[in-house]
Amino acid sequence: MLRRSTYLQFNLNDAEVIALSGSADELHCLSGEIWLTEENNRRDVVLRAGQFRHLSRQGKTVVQAIGAAGKAAFQLRQNAFPPSLLERLFCRARAIIARGKEFATTSSGRTKHCI
Repeated sequence: MLRRSTYLQFNLNDAEVIALSGSADELHCLSGEIWLTEENNRRDVVLRAGQFRHLSRQGKTVVQAIGAAGKAAFQLRQNAFPPSLLERLFCRARAIIARGKEFATTSSGRTKHCI
C-alpha cells in the first residue's frame, strides 16, 4: 500500500505540557508515557511507547509527559492521502486493467474474451 506522510516530533520533560492545534491525523508515542486530551472530547487518553491515537482534528489537543521515566517523545503525523481512498483507487484501477486484458470490444460493439 502506498502511503506518504509528514510528521513533527516533540520531546517533553517530566510534567511538561504542550497545547497543539492543527490538522494532524495521528499522534504516536515514541518513548515514555503521555497523557492527552482533545477539545470537545470527554475522554482523556494515556499512551505508552509504541501506541498511537487518531485525532479528531477539531479544536486543541493538550499533551503532557507523565510516568516514571519523566520524559516522553511523540510524533504528530499527517497523512497526505488517506489510506482508504488510495486503497479504493488502487483496487478500482486494478479491476479496470484486469477487465481490459480479459475483454476487448469488437467494431460491432460486442465484447469478446481476449487470450
